[in-house]
Amino acid sequence: MNDLDGLPLHDVPAEMLGSTKRHRTLNISVSSGGQVYRVGWMLLGKDASLYLHPAGANPITEVGTALPIGGKLVWTERSDMTGIALPSRSGTHISLHPSGQVHLKGGDGHRLTVAEVRGWFPVTTEFLFAYWFTPPVRSLPPAEAGAAQGFPVDDSASSLRLEVTICPPKKTRGRIGIPTKRNTLFVGYSPHYWVRLDGYIVPACDSSIFFLASPV
Repeated sequence: MNDLDGLPLHDVPAEMLGSTKRHRTLNISVSSGGQVYRVGWMLLGKDASLYLHPAGANPITEVGTALPIGGKLVWTERSDMTGIALPSRSGTHISLHPSGQVHLKGGDGHRLTVAEVRGWFPVTTEFLFAYWFTPPVRSLPPAEAGAAQGFPVDDSASSLRLEVTICPPKKTRGRIGIPTKRNTLFVGYSPHYWVRLDGYIVPACDSSIFFLASPV
């Protein structure tokens, strides 16, 4: 790794720069107490769309938007999903499209909400897109046999807050990479932009996603 602006630079493996779905899909898992748990997965689409899929066994309970105001994040909308039929909020995924539209769809294909993130594409500067809260780690479904160990978590009773940051590629001394933090769990690659997932341990909570209404 090299350093860029004080952050370590995660070099891009050559095999990650292909354009097939295999190259653009990132499985997200964590390990605790010898068990590997499936958090969900992320897909970077051919058309530059971004898809976030929480693990299907943990239906979304809340979703919303926020804006950075006065140095703080202020929720502008919070929607309780618990009154929606379980099939519509299990297997839920949220997607961000080049048009700026954000879609939340249930596993049955039912569209739960539509919102907008203006001016994010093409990506010219790094910005935080979403906060993804998981249920307690020990309630996550087990990963498939042979899955990578994933990010280690000491307290399986706690939840994770994954911060989803969208980044333009960085170049230094002829090498291409993405700046990573000490708590960066995963990095996803796409021909259009890259995505970094930074993880934090938080008190136990339900599965939810909040995204920024503007890439400021």
